[in-house]
Amino acid sequence: MAERNAVERASIQVSDDGLAELDQGRRNVFVRRGEIRQVALAYGLGAERPLLSGILAVLALLVGLWPVVSFLAFLNQGGVFQGETLYAVAFLALGGWLLYFSLRKRVHLRVRTEKTARKLLFHGPLREVDLQDLLRVAEQDYGYSIQREVDLAELRRRGLVQAG
Repeated sequence: MAERNAVERASIQVSDDGLAELDQGRRNVFVRRGEIRQVALAYGLGAERPLLSGILAVLALLVGLWPVVSFLAFLNQGGVFQGETLYAVAFLALGGWLLYFSLRKRVHLRVRTEKTARKLLFHGPLREVDLQDLLRVAEQDYGYSIQREVDLAELRRRGLVQAG
């Protein structure tokens, strides 16, 4: 039997081989069809491991704050201050970004396998017509069963999907 072309909508690729999240046309996350136990359209935290991401974010923020506190103490009390330690301030940006990513809610497909769960995130503006077409193609043309844990009307009300 000839392999069908994969279908891509809203940064999600559906194929006979499995489901993938694409980032600028390249597979970012891929789950083989044989490993898939359940697929659900969901809205929630976008990070696959939000607790771990949050802990790393807090650690990076603390590393980034250390030179700031040291510099303020130097200004207040005097002493020796190594200017190179200010490079650690870059960790503030990293920690802030990681914290934001850890807590940001996103529309995604949650794909459960026997061992783990993966989240395939929708990137950019999500058009309702693209989302509905993706779900239809995945279910009717490729035989995936996708549960709806979130209502499209609710996503529309929250401004998470665009009409048309």
